Amino acid sequence: MTRNETSLDITAIVLAAGNGSRMKSQTPKPLHKVCGREMLNMVLDSVELSGIKSSVTIVPCDHQLFKRSVGDRTKFEIQNQPKGTGHALLQAKRLANNSSHILVINGDIPLITSETLSELVYIHQEKKSTATFLTARKNNPSGSGRVIRTSTGAVKAIVEEEEADSDIKNITEVNCGVYCFTSPWVWSALDSLKPSTTNEFYITDLVALAVAQNHTVETLQTPQESEVMNINNRLQLAEAESILQSRIRSKWMESGVTMIDPKSTYIDQDVYIGKDTSIFPNTHIQSGSNIGQSCRIGPDTTVKSSNIGHKSKITHSFVEDASLGENVSVGPFSRIRDGTTLENNVYVGNHVEIKNSTLGEETKCGHFSYIGDAIIGRNVNVGAGTITCNYDGISKHSTVIGNYAFIGSNTMIVAPVVIGDNAVTGTGSIVNKNVPEGAKAIGAPIRIIKGERS
Repeated sequence: MTRNETSLDITAIVLAAGNGSRMKSQTPKPLHKVCGREMLNMVLDSVELSGIKSSVTIVPCDHQLFKRSVGDRTKFEIQNQPKGTGHALLQAKRLANNSSHILVINGDIPLITSETLSELVYIHQEKKSTATFLTARKNNPSGSGRVIRTSTGAVKAIVEEEEADSDIKNITEVNCGVYCFTSPWVWSALDSLKPSTTNEFYITDLVALAVAQNHTVETLQTPQESEVMNINNRLQLAEAESILQSRIRSKWMESGVTMIDPKSTYIDQDVYIGKDTSIFPNTHIQSGSNIGQSCRIGPDTTVKSSNIGHKSKITHSFVEDASLGENVSVGPFSRIRDGTTLENNVYVGNHVEIKNSTLGEETKCGHFSYIGDAIIGRNVNVGAGTITCNYDGISKHSTVIGNYAFIGSNTMIVAPVVIGDNAVTGTGSIVNKNVPEGAKAIGAPIRIIKGERS
């Protein structure tokens, strides 16, 4: 058996029912995001990657946001009243009672790694301990429970800061809020806990109880203090974001991505970037984005939930929920919105907005245009100032433009309308009816001149 494997019958229990009042937010604390992903989902990611397949998450009564955020990847139990971590853990008994062991983890330590969880479970299994928990050395342990040891180094107890005297507060080894316990011992032990001076029931008291009953108690000390930082306020949230951003940037640069100024480059977790792509300053690549190889992204660019093909270039622009083919050029100062597909070799210039539209291969839309709810063929030239008038005040309507059409500058296309292959619209035209293949449309409103395009 290796440290990345476990033969234990184990259920993870994630404590996420705290009110998180220091966040000063209507969003539950575990659902605040770090680099584009909710803290709770990050904890569940690490749990699952450690090999634990079953989990229960303890949530407050109003937990609809939790369900929307994590879906069915975990089971939920409700803590009706916030009576401390021990009381919260007890709520999981119904769903986890049949497991031989449980892993308990706070939902506000988003930087915890699966490797650390695997190591903790490994020690718990190898030592056949009743309780095994994670510790760290902190230069500033304020706010954390302190680990009390005997002169020989054996664990005696964990003392919460609210219960600690000045000597205990000087201890720098702290509890990280990650535990393994055997079952059924843990459930009977929880039933025997007594409330603290704040009338709360603490999981940490289980350690002293296990020691008093002569059970084996083991610890694992992580050398990475940042891995186990609790997020209790916006300052700590920003600190976690900075730490994880640094990890993400390092990963991609080591994989062959160039960043001109890494500190001004912001990349979410759920992102892929191909090798030989260059990212310029003040660029944000957000969740769900897939960037191909040899692209140039930025400066001053945001790409969100979009696929960008190889060798494409986006400059000073915003791309969201869109798909760009290979060798596409966008910007500067353009916005590519949801539902848009730009096929290979499309050129979109400055101050162009495109929404819910498809532009075929080799099509060009160079300047100051709005394209909405349109299907545009290949090798079309869209002149400066072109607008698809897609909304009549009640409904949206579509525009279809055929291959090799030429749309003159300042053309107003009043949808629904179809402009055929090889058709031409004159400068300043108002297209309010279909234009046949190869015809010219001139005027405001247009008159149709049929015949060969010249």
